[in-house]
Amino acid sequence: MDTITIKKLEPSHLSQISEWFNTDAASTLFKVPQLSSFDFGYLGSRFQGWVALDGDNIVAVVTIDVDEQNDGYLDFAVKPSERRQGIGDYVVANILKDPFVNNLGKLSASTTSDNSAAQRTLINNNFLKTGYTPEGYLKFER
Repeated sequence: MDTITIKKLEPSHLSQISEWFNTDAASTLFKVPQLSSFDFGYLGSRFQGWVALDGDNIVAVVTIDVDEQNDGYLDFAVKPSERRQGIGDYVVANILKDPFVNNLGKLSASTTSDNSAAQRTLINNNFLKTGYTPEGYLKFER
């Protein structure tokens, strides 16, 4: 992990991340249809994102969307070719130290029941499984 740096997510990162998802990264990360780089700024103070870089290569992305009650929703992904190296744990642990995160009321995340790596990352970072989302995903909070 010595070569990994964490930086704020910028519109210029979206195209590299899109390659992982085989779709528009903005739509995937921000849960909105076809958000362009031009529209990126509209997210304002309710959203924060970070990328983990190994040189110029993005190896992970973390986003937090904040609701009106100042509660956050965490979403994260590790580049498929970089998985099973502990990058997810490392990046999420570091993001949780950010003042933006510390000012939230609570932080939630969800994952599919078959994504054991994401579940492990959340549990390793003091999230507790609290049930299921209406869509049937496992729900975690801290």
